[in-house]
Amino acid sequence: MTNPARRFFRGDIAHLRLLTPHYMLPFAAMFNKRLTLSITSSLSLTWLSIAGVACSGDPADGTWVGDEVTHNDFETVAGWGAADRSTLTRDHAHSGRYAVVVDSTHETGLMFDLPLYEASVHSLQAVEVTAWVYLPNNRADATLQAETVADGGSPNTPPYREEFPLRSQVEVFKRWTEVTHIFHLPGGLPGSTHLRLYLKRGSSADPVYLDDIRVKAREW
Repeated sequence: MTNPARRFFRGDIAHLRLLTPHYMLPFAAMFNKRLTLSITSSLSLTWLSIAGVACSGDPADGTWVGDEVTHNDFETVAGWGAADRSTLTRDHAHSGRYAVVVDSTHETGLMFDLPLYEASVHSLQAVEVTAWVYLPNNRADATLQAETVADGGSPNTPPYREEFPLRSQVEVFKRWTEVTHIFHLPGGLPGSTHLRLYLKRGSSADPVYLDDIRVKAREW
C-alpha cells in the first residue's frame, strides 16, 4: 500500500525533475528522497500523537470494545419490557414521539433486562451509558440505576447495584441534556447473570424524562 505522504508529494517531485538541469538530477533526487522521508516521519509522529490523545482516559474505566449492548429511542421497547409500559410518554421526547418518564405515579421507568452472555460477546466488566434527560425544574430528581441479578435469584437482593444521580450533570432545566456515566460491574459474574438498567424516581414527585439511551460494553 502506498504511503500517503509519498503519494502526496509524488506530483511535486516530478515537477522538480522537469525544472532541474540534467547534471543536477542526482543531487536533486537525493534531496527529494530525504525531504519525503523527513515529512513522512513527521506526519507519522503527528498521527501517533493524535491517536494517543484519542485513546487516553482513566484506565479504571476500561476501553470500548466495539460492542453496543443496546440503543433505544423508545419508539420500540425491544429489550425494555420488564416494567410498566405506561411510563412511555409523549409529553416530552428528545427524538421521535416517545420518552420514558418517572413521576408521582411512576417510581421506575421501563427496565432493560438481558443476560450478560447476550449483552456482549466479550467479558462484560463495565458499561458506558449515554442518554438524554429532561428535568423541568430544580426540584426534579431521579437516578439511572444499574444492577445485576442472578438467574433465578431474588430481584430484591442484587449482588450489585449502582445509582447515577442525573442532577450531577444537569445544570440547565427545561432543556434536554446529554449525560454519561460508566457503571463498573463486579468481576467473575456468570454469563447467566442479568444486567438491568432503568430510570428511578428520587425524593421529588416532579417528572423526569429520559430518551435516546445508548449502552456500550467496556473491558480491560
